[in-house]
Amino acid sequence: AVLGMADACKAFETPVTGGNVSFYNETDGQAIYPTPVIGMVGIIENVSHISPQSFQSEGDDIVLLGENTAEIGGAEYLYVTAGLVAGFPPRVDLTHERQLQRAVLTLIQEKELRSAHDCSDGGLACTLAECALGDGEAPFGVNVVLDDALTPVETLFAESQGRIVVSCAPDRTEHVIRIAMDHGVPARKIGTVGGRGKPFSVAAVSGQIETDLTSLHQAYFGALPAIMNTPVSSKE
Repeated sequence: AVLGMADACKAFETPVTGGNVSFYNETDGQAIYPTPVIGMVGIIENVSHISPQSFQSEGDDIVLLGENTAEIGGAEYLYVTAGLVAGFPPRVDLTHERQLQRAVLTLIQEKELRSAHDCSDGGLACTLAECALGDGEAPFGVNVVLDDALTPVETLFAESQGRIVVSCAPDRTEHVIRIAMDHGVPARKIGTVGGRGKPFSVAAVSGQIETDLTSLHQAYFGALPAIMNTPVSSKE
Protein backbone atom coordinates (compact mmCIF):
# COMPACT_ATOMS: atom_id res chain seq x y z
CA ALA A 1 0.00 0.00 0.00
CA VAL A 2 2.78 2.43 0.89
CA LEU A 3 4.62 1.71 -2.36
CA GLY A 4 1.39 2.33 -4.26
CA MET A 5 0.92 5.65 -2.48
CA ALA A 6 4.48 6.59 -3.43
CA ASP A 7 3.80 5.76 -7.09
CA ALA A 8 0.64 7.90 -7.01
CA CYS A 9 2.48 10.85 -5.46
CA LYS A 10 5.09 10.65 -8.21
CA ALA A 11 2.45 10.39 -10.95
CA PHE A 12 0.62 13.48 -9.67
CA GLU A 13 3.80 15.33 -8.62
CA THR A 14 2.41 15.61 -5.09
CA PRO A 15 4.87 16.29 -2.24
CA VAL A 16 4.71 14.46 1.09
CA THR A 17 5.51 16.66 4.06
CA GLY A 18 5.43 14.12 6.87
CA GLY A 19 4.13 10.84 8.19
CA ASN A 20 3.16 8.96 11.32
CA VAL A 21 2.71 5.30 12.19
CA SER A 22 0.67 3.79 15.03
CA PHE A 23 1.04 0.09 15.81
CA TYR A 24 -1.54 -0.14 18.57
CA ASN A 25 -4.91 0.73 17.06
CA GLU A 26 -7.42 -1.76 18.42
CA THR A 27 -10.97 -2.04 19.72
CA ASP A 28 -11.75 -4.33 22.66
CA GLY A 29 -8.41 -6.02 22.14
CA GLN A 30 -9.04 -6.70 18.44
CA ALA A 31 -6.65 -5.18 15.93
CA ILE A 32 -8.14 -3.08 13.14
CA TYR A 33 -7.22 -3.61 9.50
CA PRO A 34 -3.89 -1.95 8.62
CA THR A 35 -5.25 1.03 6.72
CA PRO A 36 -3.12 3.92 5.45
CA VAL A 37 -4.87 7.26 5.92
CA ILE A 38 -3.96 10.34 3.90
CA GLY A 39 -4.55 13.92 4.95
CA MET A 40 -4.22 16.41 2.10
CA VAL A 41 -4.45 20.17 1.75
CA GLY A 42 -4.38 22.31 -1.35
CA ILE A 43 -5.15 25.74 -2.76
CA ILE A 44 -8.21 26.59 -4.84
CA GLU A 45 -7.11 29.65 -6.75
CA ASN A 46 -10.64 30.59 -7.84
CA VAL A 47 -13.50 29.79 -5.45
CA SER A 48 -15.97 29.90 -8.34
CA HIS A 49 -14.36 26.65 -9.49
CA ILE A 50 -15.60 24.71 -6.46
CA SER A 51 -17.97 21.96 -7.59
CA PRO A 52 -20.32 20.23 -5.12
CA GLN A 53 -20.54 16.44 -5.06
CA SER A 54 -24.35 16.32 -4.98
CA PHE A 55 -26.82 16.85 -7.81
CA GLN A 56 -28.09 20.42 -8.10
CA SER A 57 -30.97 20.62 -10.56
CA GLU A 58 -33.85 18.47 -11.79
CA GLY A 59 -33.49 17.49 -15.43
CA ASP A 60 -29.70 17.65 -15.52
CA ASP A 61 -27.93 14.85 -17.36
CA ILE A 62 -25.81 12.37 -15.42
CA VAL A 63 -22.54 11.45 -17.13
CA LEU A 64 -20.09 8.72 -16.14
CA LEU A 65 -16.41 9.43 -16.74
CA GLY A 66 -14.44 6.19 -16.87
CA GLU A 67 -15.56 2.60 -17.29
CA ASN A 68 -17.31 -0.01 -15.15
CA THR A 69 -15.39 -3.28 -14.82
CA ALA A 70 -15.96 -6.68 -13.22
CA GLU A 71 -13.62 -6.03 -10.29
CA ILE A 72 -15.61 -7.03 -7.21
CA GLY A 73 -12.61 -8.12 -5.11
CA GLY A 74 -12.27 -6.27 -1.81
CA ALA A 75 -15.59 -4.49 -2.37
CA GLU A 76 -17.78 -3.24 0.46
CA TYR A 77 -20.61 -5.27 -1.10
CA LEU A 78 -18.82 -8.54 -0.31
CA TYR A 79 -18.26 -7.53 3.30
CA VAL A 80 -21.79 -6.26 3.93
CA THR A 81 -23.65 -9.11 2.23
CA ALA A 82 -21.37 -12.06 3.00
CA GLY A 83 -18.87 -10.92 5.62
CA LEU A 84 -16.04 -11.48 3.15
CA VAL A 85 -12.78 -9.61 2.81
CA ALA A 86 -11.48 -11.41 -0.25
CA GLY A 87 -10.28 -11.16 -3.82
CA PHE A 88 -7.86 -8.91 -5.63
CA PRO A 89 -8.60 -5.18 -5.28
CA PRO A 90 -9.39 -3.18 -8.43
CA ARG A 91 -6.46 -2.32 -10.66
CA VAL A 92 -5.19 1.26 -10.61
CA ASP A 93 -3.97 2.84 -13.86
CA LEU A 94 -2.15 6.00 -12.82
CA THR A 95 -1.88 7.27 -16.38
CA HIS A 96 -5.66 7.06 -16.73
CA GLU A 97 -6.15 8.63 -13.30
CA ARG A 98 -4.05 11.61 -14.31
CA GLN A 99 -5.98 12.01 -17.56
CA LEU A 100 -9.26 11.76 -15.65
CA GLN A 101 -8.30 14.44 -13.14
CA ARG A 102 -7.09 16.77 -15.88
CA ALA A 103 -10.37 16.27 -17.75
CA VAL A 104 -12.44 17.08 -14.67
CA LEU A 105 -10.34 20.12 -13.83
CA THR A 106 -10.82 21.41 -17.37
CA LEU A 107 -14.58 20.85 -17.17
CA ILE A 108 -14.77 22.62 -13.81
CA GLN A 109 -12.65 25.56 -14.95
CA GLU A 110 -14.83 25.95 -18.04
CA LYS A 111 -17.90 25.84 -15.74
CA GLU A 112 -19.46 22.93 -17.59
CA LEU A 113 -20.37 20.87 -14.51
CA ARG A 114 -23.09 21.20 -11.90
CA SER A 115 -21.55 18.47 -9.73
CA ALA A 116 -18.74 15.91 -9.62
CA HIS A 117 -18.28 12.91 -7.30
CA ASP A 118 -15.69 10.12 -7.47
CA CYS A 119 -16.74 6.46 -7.35
CA SER A 120 -15.34 4.85 -4.23
CA ASP A 121 -16.66 2.67 -1.39
CA GLY A 122 -19.79 0.80 -2.43
CA GLY A 123 -19.31 1.35 -6.15
CA LEU A 124 -21.44 3.24 -8.65
CA ALA A 125 -24.79 2.64 -6.93
CA CYS A 126 -23.57 4.15 -3.66
CA THR A 127 -21.98 7.08 -5.49
CA LEU A 128 -25.29 7.85 -7.21
CA ALA A 129 -27.09 7.61 -3.86
CA GLU A 130 -24.68 10.10 -2.29
CA CYS A 131 -25.12 12.44 -5.27
CA ALA A 132 -28.90 12.21 -4.87
CA LEU A 133 -28.99 12.70 -1.09
CA GLY A 134 -26.60 15.63 -0.80
CA ASP A 135 -26.82 17.06 2.71
CA GLY A 136 -30.15 15.32 3.23
CA GLU A 137 -32.27 18.47 3.28
CA ALA A 138 -33.87 18.15 -0.18
CA PRO A 139 -32.62 15.07 -2.06
CA PHE A 140 -33.16 14.54 -5.77
CA GLY A 141 -34.54 11.49 -7.54
CA VAL A 142 -32.37 9.56 -9.98
CA ASN A 143 -33.18 7.80 -13.25
CA VAL A 144 -30.20 5.80 -14.52
CA VAL A 145 -30.00 2.93 -17.02
CA LEU A 146 -26.71 1.03 -17.41
CA ASP A 147 -26.08 -1.26 -20.38
CA ASP A 148 -22.71 -2.74 -19.36
CA ALA A 149 -22.15 -6.40 -20.27
CA LEU A 150 -21.61 -7.24 -16.60
CA THR A 151 -23.67 -8.83 -13.84
CA PRO A 152 -25.87 -6.40 -11.88
CA VAL A 153 -23.63 -6.79 -8.82
CA GLU A 154 -20.52 -5.95 -10.84
CA THR A 155 -22.18 -3.01 -12.56
CA LEU A 156 -23.67 -1.50 -9.42
CA PHE A 157 -21.23 -2.38 -6.64
CA ALA A 158 -17.76 -3.10 -8.08
CA GLU A 159 -15.29 -0.49 -6.89
CA SER A 160 -13.50 -0.07 -10.22
CA GLN A 161 -11.01 2.77 -10.12
CA GLY A 162 -10.81 5.84 -12.34
CA ARG A 163 -14.50 6.81 -12.39
CA ILE A 164 -16.27 10.08 -11.63
CA VAL A 165 -20.00 10.80 -11.83
CA VAL A 166 -20.74 14.32 -13.06
CA SER A 167 -23.91 16.22 -13.84
CA CYS A 168 -24.45 19.01 -16.34
CA ALA A 169 -27.14 20.93 -18.17
CA PRO A 170 -28.63 18.79 -20.98
CA ASP A 171 -27.49 21.21 -23.67
CA ARG A 172 -23.87 20.85 -22.48
CA THR A 173 -23.72 17.05 -22.34
CA GLU A 174 -22.16 16.52 -25.77
CA HIS A 175 -19.52 19.14 -25.00
CA VAL A 176 -18.73 17.53 -21.63
CA ILE A 177 -18.32 14.12 -23.26
CA ARG A 178 -16.16 15.59 -26.03
CA ILE A 179 -13.79 17.27 -23.56
CA ALA A 180 -13.44 14.02 -21.61
CA MET A 181 -12.74 12.08 -24.80
CA ASP A 182 -10.15 14.67 -25.85
CA HIS A 183 -8.32 13.84 -22.61
CA GLY A 184 -8.46 10.13 -23.36
CA VAL A 185 -11.25 9.44 -20.85
CA PRO A 186 -14.27 7.29 -21.81
CA ALA A 187 -17.52 9.15 -21.11
CA ARG A 188 -21.24 8.54 -21.62
CA LYS A 189 -24.59 9.78 -20.45
CA ILE A 190 -26.16 7.24 -18.06
CA GLY A 191 -29.30 9.02 -16.88
CA THR A 192 -30.98 12.14 -15.57
CA VAL A 193 -31.57 13.87 -12.25
CA GLY A 194 -35.16 13.49 -11.09
CA GLY A 195 -37.28 15.87 -9.07
CA ARG A 196 -36.92 16.46 -5.36
CA GLY A 197 -38.37 13.57 -3.42
CA LYS A 198 -38.84 11.42 -6.52
CA PRO A 199 -37.75 7.73 -6.59
CA PHE A 200 -34.16 6.55 -6.82
CA SER A 201 -34.02 4.20 -9.80
CA VAL A 202 -30.85 2.60 -11.17
CA ALA A 203 -31.24 -0.24 -13.68
CA ALA A 204 -28.54 -2.64 -14.89
CA VAL A 205 -28.98 -5.11 -17.77
CA SER A 206 -30.72 -7.76 -15.67
CA GLY A 207 -31.28 -6.10 -12.32
CA GLN A 208 -32.57 -2.89 -10.81
CA ILE A 209 -32.49 -0.85 -7.63
CA GLU A 210 -35.61 1.20 -7.04
CA THR A 211 -36.38 2.75 -3.70
CA ASP A 212 -37.71 5.92 -2.15
CA LEU A 213 -35.43 8.66 -0.92
CA THR A 214 -36.78 8.39 2.63
CA SER A 215 -35.37 4.87 2.95
CA LEU A 216 -32.04 5.97 1.50
CA HIS A 217 -31.93 8.95 3.84
CA GLN A 218 -32.55 6.79 6.90
CA ALA A 219 -29.95 4.22 5.86
CA TYR A 220 -27.29 6.83 5.08
CA PHE A 221 -27.72 9.51 7.71
CA GLY A 222 -29.00 7.16 10.41
CA ALA A 223 -26.15 4.64 10.19
CA LEU A 224 -23.83 6.07 12.84
CA PRO A 225 -26.60 7.02 15.31
CA ALA A 226 -28.00 3.49 14.94
CA ILE A 227 -24.61 1.97 15.75
CA MET A 228 -24.17 4.31 18.72
CA ASN A 229 -27.83 3.92 19.76
CA THR A 230 -28.20 7.70 19.69
CA PRO A 231 -31.02 9.70 18.04
CA VAL A 232 -30.23 11.80 14.98
CA SER A 233 -30.14 15.54 15.58
CA SER A 234 -28.93 18.24 13.20
CA LYS A 235 -29.11 20.86 15.96
CA GLU A 236 -26.25 19.52 18.05
